[in-house]
Amino acid sequence: MSELIPAKPVDNTPISRMAYYQKLAVAGVTLFLAFIMLQFCLILAQLKRGNYFRRNIRKLLGALNVPLGMLLITGLERIFFRGYNLPTVNIPPSNQVNASTWVNPPDFARLQDYSKAAPTLIHGTSIAIGVALAIIIFTEAALNG
Repeated sequence: MSELIPAKPVDNTPISRMAYYQKLAVAGVTLFLAFIMLQFCLILAQLKRGNYFRRNIRKLLGALNVPLGMLLITGLERIFFRGYNLPTVNIPPSNQVNASTWVNPPDFARLQDYSKAAPTLIHGTSIAIGVALAIIIFTEAALNG
């Protein structure tokens, strides 16, 4: 996000200032949309915890929290901020997708080749990844359980 906000214009020409203000506008709109997404997800979380709907609907709201937020933000961006060139995810067309690159089979000959890294670094990294994944999984189970 901070990459979009330059510290100052490169030079004082009108074109440079216009590009600078356009970058500031894009950064502001992106931050605003992120804030709206946060508020929407928090409201859905409150609805999930409340007794406003039946249990099945509350479970669906919890499970579809982020996709519903993405639909809302996409709609807001298309309706109100169409003139801004906002950063988006580039998804290739369906006829250009190569499904064979989705899965890379491991090279079993190099499975034990740790190059020049120390074994303690490798084991420490694997423990850190395991702890982080355990926290993420337990948090997900607690939020959606």
